[in-house]
Amino acid sequence: MSPRRPLLARVRWSWPGRGAGPRAGPAVLGGRRVFILPTGRGAALAVLLVAMLLGSLNYRNSLGLLFTFLLGSLATVSALATHRNLADLAVAPGRPEPVFAGQVARFPLRVTSPGGVRRAVAVVPRAWDGRREVLDADPLGTPVLLARPAPRRGRVSLGPLTVETRFPLGLFRAWAVVEFPLECLVYPAPGPRRALPPGQEAGEGGDAARAAGAGDFAGLRAYQPGESLRAVHWRASARAEALLAKQFAGEAGGE
Repeated sequence: MSPRRPLLARVRWSWPGRGAGPRAGPAVLGGRRVFILPTGRGAALAVLLVAMLLGSLNYRNSLGLLFTFLLGSLATVSALATHRNLADLAVAPGRPEPVFAGQVARFPLRVTSPGGVRRAVAVVPRAWDGRREVLDADPLGTPVLLARPAPRRGRVSLGPLTVETRFPLGLFRAWAVVEFPLECLVYPAPGPRRALPPGQEAGEGGDAARAAGAGDFAGLRAYQPGESLRAVHWRASARAEALLAKQFAGEAGGE
């Protein structure tokens, strides 16, 4: 075996945006799972700091150098605060309730912060264009409910999630990818409610009389969906190429 394969495998799985695979239990966002990069504001601030540094060195402006280093220190502290705001968070999955096709599948989660309140933590689904759920995670656990459309029957999976934050100044974005083997069972959508066909009995007395053949035979009529197959006149239906039901004069309607 080549000695480079384990190293390449570690680099592939530690690449930003890739998770560690589905987990059945809570996922703790350790330091190695949290990635951080500057945002657009952070990149603009970095360019501004470089320009201020070059200008201050060129003109030997001590006050400009002091202000440049002060802003650089604030940006560095902001990066540490952004990373700490997301590190060591625990994300636990819940149990989704079954739904019917055409409804919305809801996946419950709980975000817990062991070291105090974490501000402006966002949970973003990656498998579909879902809504960003922004919350303040506390030590008791903050519930999160992710909604995904379920247009067809079967199973709808949650897919990977991105837990991110830009607190406190928005100069850096820290994120981690978690994935749970959560699936919501989607039942077939029930058909529309229809009224009973006209002239059909809903009581047990009419069904019993028809099954027993009570009363005089009065003729044939069209078969109504939902009736018992015992009322079908099969020979006449075969000649007419349509289902025909026997009608008796002694049939009594029920409530």
